[in-house]
Amino acid sequence: MRQDQNQVVYVDGDVPQLPLQLGQLLVDSSLVSPGNTNLQQCTSQSPLIYEGIQGYYPQTPSEAAAGVVPTNYFIPSHLATGWVAVERYGADPTGVLSSTAALDNAVLVSSFAYHATVRFFCGRYRFGTKPANIGYGIMIEAPGSQGTNQLYGAVLLADFDTDDFLVWDGSGAPGFRGTGGGLKNVAVLAADGRTAGRGIYLYAISSTYRPGEMFFENVLVFGEGTATWTKCIEIDGRNANNPADGIGVRTVRFNKVRCADATTAYQTVHFRQAVHVSGQIDIDTGNGTPNIGLTIDDVWDNIMLSDERLGHVVVNYSGPDNPTLLLNCRVASFTNNSTRVVGSLNLASYGAAGTVQSPAELLRIRGNMVDSFWAYLGSTAANQTGDGTVETVVYDTENYDENATFDTATGIPTFRIAGKYQVNYGLVLTNLAAGHTTGEMTLVHRDSGGGIKGSLSTKYNVGAMRDAANQCSMTASQILSVEQGDTMEVVCAVSGSTRTVGFGGAGATQYGGFSARLFA
Repeated sequence: MRQDQNQVVYVDGDVPQLPLQLGQLLVDSSLVSPGNTNLQQCTSQSPLIYEGIQGYYPQTPSEAAAGVVPTNYFIPSHLATGWVAVERYGADPTGVLSSTAALDNAVLVSSFAYHATVRFFCGRYRFGTKPANIGYGIMIEAPGSQGTNQLYGAVLLADFDTDDFLVWDGSGAPGFRGTGGGLKNVAVLAADGRTAGRGIYLYAISSTYRPGEMFFENVLVFGEGTATWTKCIEIDGRNANNPADGIGVRTVRFNKVRCADATTAYQTVHFRQAVHVSGQIDIDTGNGTPNIGLTIDDVWDNIMLSDERLGHVVVNYSGPDNPTLLLNCRVASFTNNSTRVVGSLNLASYGAAGTVQSPAELLRIRGNMVDSFWAYLGSTAANQTGDGTVETVVYDTENYDENATFDTATGIPTFRIAGKYQVNYGLVLTNLAAGHTTGEMTLVHRDSGGGIKGSLSTKYNVGAMRDAANQCSMTASQILSVEQGDTMEVVCAVSGSTRTVGFGGAGATQYGGFSARLFA
């Protein structure tokens, strides 16, 4: 056996006749027999076959530098393939043996091999203990397109409780060596009966040691059987606070990622001090809390997600700037607790939909969950005014109310979303007489504490304007800037005679009405 300068190994004088990849061994098939012991450290697994030639791949310089000895030399090395095969270090695709040490060794070899991709074959890989944190920007992937059927594709199974599973923390070396990498084409599962920590965790130790510039594609994170995660995915960049380097864990892209079976309410997916996060994440319930969802916390910016279900979305912000949020998703509810958030949301409801709430005037919200209502008088309220008495017009019947804004018991809406609104209101006065000389309809706009922000009045000589049925219509329209928690009330007073004037309503005829819709 000899080895040339390209690490091509020859056995018993054979000379290569075909183009070979680095590290490949030529073996005459007649030499491979139970009695032939020229090939050292071979395992009982079947050797890989390339073009009818069987290969033996010796320890590479990167493996030697990492202090890692392969357990299966018939699995091609990264010099032969360009990627690091976890099976070369003992990973078991049948799930009988734990693959924790194999993944740790593969990551270690990759760190000495220019961050070469770490690759699993298709199979079910069980991890009896938590793998070591991944300190470098290393991509982990499998060859297939992963679906929910666990019998196919590549499954990484966390067969332990409490601990987090796949953790990238940037701890390997300074100089942003923690950035890069990610996960592709795998199912990340908690084993049946287990209660594990986070399925995927991106954690910044400091501004120098942190993950980022990562890509996650065709990844499923859920539990098999009754298993659950504390959270499926968390990004935590709170320890990266050097403005010169950019704060937080930065630039993470998701594409076709689905999460389920998490137990922390509203934190199936949790972003904490995350910047430039984009893509597609679908959140489902499974065995976890029914309060599934996405929470965005701390100091963050430029979060852009689209096309999927996010459950209940909760947004908090503790910084001095104006972070940008862009969502084009289906949600069960949306609650923004910061006035500083800017951006654009296009929200569609699904399931048992809740409400949308936001105090941020520069966060534009559209869709079928915004503050939008139309109410009217279902029947006539007689003898309301005529002697100067001021009465609230109680629009007691809703045509629609998309964000549970309007209260038909009081006729008063309480706005959940800050922004610009088109407001229309009117009523029909009944039983008017010539002596009812003045009719005044007023829209009273109040803040969340009840203080009056404005009163907008419309005044007519209603006695002179009455028709043959002694009725008169009054209408008005306004564009108003509204803050979260503001209310509006329509009041009316007719004076000059006796209290005989009513506010007309006739069922489906819908005399008069009160409507508002967020438009900016």
